[in-house]
Amino acid sequence: MIINKGKKVAEGTPFELKDRYAKDSLKLYFANERRDKVLHILGKENITSTSYGGLIEASDPFMAARTAGKLEGVIDGFEIVQGKMDDVFLNVTNNIGRAV
Repeated sequence: MIINKGKKVAEGTPFELKDRYAKDSLKLYFANERRDKVLHILGKENITSTSYGGLIEASDPFMAARTAGKLEGVIDGFEIVQGKMDDVFLNVTNNIGRAV
């Protein structure tokens, strides 16, 4: 259960809360010179540029794995990061977004 300002704002198991309020993400590791190829494959609206390559929000880890598979031979590596309870809390209480 999550309480904000004395009111119950969400309840459920940690898995249920993460499923409802947190998103998984896919970290893509690639050199800047491969950015255009990655953007061509994925579409530029789907990826956030980062210092290490890019970040994509994923609906679930299997979708993230399929996306990474499309980039085999183009990227240096990837990491699937599941949503955290910190993300749940922030999204439920103040909509700031993803926890660091």
